[in-house]
Amino acid sequence: MAFLFDKAKQALQDVEQSVRQSVAGDSNILPANVHAHTHATPECSDRDKHHMHRFQSFAPQREGNDAKWYVDGCSYMWAVSVALEQARETVWILDWWLSPELYLRRPPAHNEQYRLDRMLFAAAERGVKINIIVYKEVTQALTLSSSHTKHWLEDNDKTGNIRVFRHPDHLPDKQTLASSFLASIKQAGMSPAKLSQLPGDALKGIYGVAGYVPR
Repeated sequence: MAFLFDKAKQALQDVEQSVRQSVAGDSNILPANVHAHTHATPECSDRDKHHMHRFQSFAPQREGNDAKWYVDGCSYMWAVSVALEQARETVWILDWWLSPELYLRRPPAHNEQYRLDRMLFAAAERGVKINIIVYKEVTQALTLSSSHTKHWLEDNDKTGNIRVFRHPDHLPDKQTLASSFLASIKQAGMSPAKLSQLPGDALKGIYGVAGYVPR
């Protein structure tokens, strides 16, 4: 809620400033470092010449881009299936929620070979290197099953050409936990003599965090 109040407060301040400038008769005068399109002159307030670009974009139009937009999922899924069929070298996928069992063509009964995992396995068997990055969810809040995505695709790939990366890590790694735990012990004033008096299981727990148990 504090964020919303801050946004509303900022909006009111902007309106107030605009009104004051209008009353003072300097509504077209802006600081040199402010970029705006609210003036009548053909040149931007910071002397940028991009007013010549379409929609006053920062970049000009460029031809020959291999890109396409889709209105709905049907045409997009079909295009993805075609791209996977034609892939010969690499496939790169960046996704938030990737379901290996998703059918790219419907109905499933007549398009079994177009299930996503089967298409990726087929591409891998052709020698295509497949790299996938999926969002590693906070399991307490989301059920994206990125672990299932990773293990299903990698464990069932017989070629080793499929790699799935889950990102980001929301928890500290083992080494960070171990160093933090030991630092807290030092701050508590526990000397080596006191540590030696701890039960064996406790010592194993301390060192086991980092995957090492002293022998």
